[in-house]
Amino acid sequence: MKAIAAGYLLHAAEDDTDDLWITELWESQEAHAASLKNEKVLELMGRCRDLIAGGSGVKVRPLRGKEF
Repeated sequence: MKAIAAGYLLHAAEDDTDDLWITELWESQEAHAASLKNEKVLELMGRCRDLIAGGSGVKVRPLRGKEF
């Protein structure tokens, strides 16, 4: 399975524009899991560890939308 994110959304907190949130959109949980096995992804995550420290993941269920 080729792991390619379906899209990314970048958000800035309204009360602190230095506080950024990134939402990744994936076709499936399996596609996301496959991306985490990619050596380049793992290396990039290692370099960004200090930037993403304290972050958390939130699982959501899409209700509706439209493709970009």
